[in-house]
Parts: sequence; C-alpha cells; structure tokens
Amino acid sequence: MNEISRAGRADVIHAHARALTLKTDTGSIFSLVTLSLGNGPFHVRLRTEADLRRLGKTAQIDWPQRLIRFPNGDVDFTHCREWKATLEWELARSFTLPQDVLLTQDWSRQKTALDPLDLDLFNALVLGSADRPGSSGGPDAAALSKGLQQRAVSLLQRGAHSIMGRGCGLTPAGDDFLLGVMMAIWLRWDDGDPEVVCKALLESVAQQTSRLSGAFLLAAARGAFREAWHAYFSPAITTQAEAESHLHGMLDYGHSSGLFSLAGCQRGLQALTS
Repeated sequence: MNEISRAGRADVIHAHARALTLKTDTGSIFSLVTLSLGNGPFHVRLRTEADLRRLGKTAQIDWPQRLIRFPNGDVDFTHCREWKATLEWELARSFTLPQDVLLTQDWSRQKTALDPLDLDLFNALVLGSADRPGSSGGPDAAALSKGLQQRAVSLLQRGAHSIMGRGCGLTPAGDDFLLGVMMAIWLRWDDGDPEVVCKALLESVAQQTSRLSGAFLLAAARGAFREAWHAYFSPAITTQAEAESHLHGMLDYGHSSGLFSLAGCQRGLQALTS
C-alpha cells in the first residue's frame, strides 16, 4: 500500500482483463488484480472478477477515502490488507521435498503452445546443455550456470545480460527464467547474502526490459514472490503428488511465465547443488 499512499495520480501502463498495472506520479508501480489472480509483491487484490480494462487509462488516488478514481468508475480498496510478499526463507529452505520434486520435472512436453520466439529461447535455456556456451549474441545459459556453480557474480551478470528482455509477453520469457533463478539463489545460495547477489545480478541490466517485468525482478531480488511460490515452499506440501499438482497449476500463470520461471528455478537449483 505504500506505493499508493504517497501518490496523487497514476497512469495505466499495462492492461489485462485480470490485472491493471499503473505507474504513479512518484514513480512507483502497483497492480490492481482480480481475486482469482492472487497476491503478489505489489498487487492490490480486489473482490471482483470483472474485466478491469473497462475502468480507463488514468486514475486519481484518494488515499484518505481509500479510493482510486478512474474515468469509468471508482475502485474502493478499504477491504485490502497488506500481504507479506517475502517468504519465510529459513522455513522454505527446510522443506526439501518441493525442491526435490521440482528438480525431477521434464518440461519438454510444455513447449507446443509457445510462440516461435519463446520456443527458440526455451530450446536454448531449458532444453539446451547448461555447459554449452550460447551462440554469439544469443542467450548464455552456460555463464549463468557456471556463475551459480562457482558462486561467481561476474558470470551471473554476464548470463543475465544475455537473457533479460528476450522473448514475448508483458514479462518476457527470459525475465521469467531469471526470476526463477533468483528463487533458487534465495533457496540454496551459501556464500553470502542472497539479496546482495540477486541485486548484483540485475545491476547492469535493469534497463533491458519493461517497467512491469523490472518491478517483478527487483521484488524477487528482495525475496518477494507471488503467492503460488509461497504455497509451494511451505508445510502444506507433504507428498510428491501434492507437489506435482501444485507445479502443474503454476504452469498456467500467464502465457509462458509459469513455465519459464519454474524452469529457471530448476536450472538454478541444479547448478547450485551440482
């Protein structure tokens, strides 16, 4: 809510039926989302499933009245409550079953619905060899993997630079992959503070992508992820069947965001535990 409380107006920068992402006059980003989309690092979750695109493209924020005034209607967020987007990391790290199940997943059957651009990226990042350097000017997954294996931040930065901004969608597939890698860093990095490492990974590449995707990546660098990740790395997952069911549900997030972020986390865990 801090993003809203200090702002006076906001402009819609991305519109979807279930989510409106706005940039405020103070430079912050937040998203109005429908109930079914769930909580996230900067989500304001509304008690509705109505198409949010109907509201309009600009808004005035009336913080004292807890209203966001659009040309085509007001959004009342008095019922909204703060949600802690950072995981309980010590607890999450202690549950090895979700990590073990994720490491065994085969994503090859998921590629049939991908756009051609994302399919090329999928083949390079997910199905390609983690030890083979990328082609000149292409995504360098090998640098990323070696950086994780050797705990070498400079290699991580090189790999991130070659991947960020690649692919289709509001959050490009390469960014989704990097978000998953940062989840793995938070779970398994054992050479210093994961937040310092994740922020360093993004340091030289933050301008390569969209505002929305950059906001998700910066949140992940701080250890903040959407609700589905919280649910997966929790005591609620007690059997392999439950873990696999939850992972398949996460695949449905976005056009390809779920697939690429899960694959990035898997690749990250493989490199960090090899």
